[in-house]
Amino acid sequence: MGMKTPSVMEGFLRYDLPLLVSYPRSGTNWIRYIIEYISGQPTPGQPRLHTGGNFIIDRAHKAYPILHQHPKAILVIRDYRECLLRSLPDLWEQIPVPAKFLQVEWGKTPPVWYALNIEAFDRFRGDKLLLYYEDLIQDSASQVWEISEFLGLDTAKTEDFVADLETRCQESIRAYTSGGHTAFTAKNPKNFSYHANKHLTPALSAEFDAFFSSQYPHLFEKYLKRYTTCRSQL
Repeated sequence: MGMKTPSVMEGFLRYDLPLLVSYPRSGTNWIRYIIEYISGQPTPGQPRLHTGGNFIIDRAHKAYPILHQHPKAILVIRDYRECLLRSLPDLWEQIPVPAKFLQVEWGKTPPVWYALNIEAFDRFRGDKLLLYYEDLIQDSASQVWEISEFLGLDTAKTEDFVADLETRCQESIRAYTSGGHTAFTAKNPKNFSYHANKHLTPALSAEFDAFFSSQYPHLFEKYLKRYTTCRSQL
C-alpha cells in the first residue's frame, strides 16, 4: 500500500505538530483564522490568511486513528444535532432515525466519527485543550486567549486580535463564504439550534440525547451533557 494522501479528513502527516480535531461544521475555520492571524503561519486546508506548507498545526476530521501520534491536541465540539445535520442533511433524509443515523460508518464523513474523535481525545495523554463551538461564539475573547496560550502564540498579537474581535469575526466569515461555503447562522451566530429546529421534532431531538447517553455514558457525562434537549432550548 502507498502512503496516505494528506487531507483535511485524515490529516497532513505532520505528527510533530499539535492536531486540531473536529467533526465538520464545528467551527474549525474560525479557529484556524484565529491561529493564522496571531501566528502569521498557515494551517492545512482551504487558505484563510496564509498559504504555503509552513504549518503551525495539523488538522483532521477523522482524527481518532492518528491522534496518539501527535504531541498536543485541540478538540472542538459542537452540538451533535447541529454539526451532523448541517453536514449530512441528505443522509438524515434517507435515515431519519437517530439510533440508526448516528451509527452509520460509511460515506465521506460518517456520523460515527463524532464520538470516535471524542473517545480518542479522552484517551490522549499528551497536552490537550477542549473547546466548544458555542463558547467560541459567546465568549470569544477568553477562548482566543486559551488557544493562544496553549499554542504559545505571541501575547501582543493576541491582544490586538481581541481588541477588535468583531472585525476579526466578520473577516473570518467573509473568508469562509468566499470559498463557496454557506454560513447559515451568520446573521444570528448565537442561534445554536438552527439545524435541529429545521430537521427535528422535540421527540427526535431527545432521541439524539438518549443515544449518546446510553451508548457513550462516560463521554456523555464528561463532554456532551450540556447538549441535552432541555438545556439546548434555553
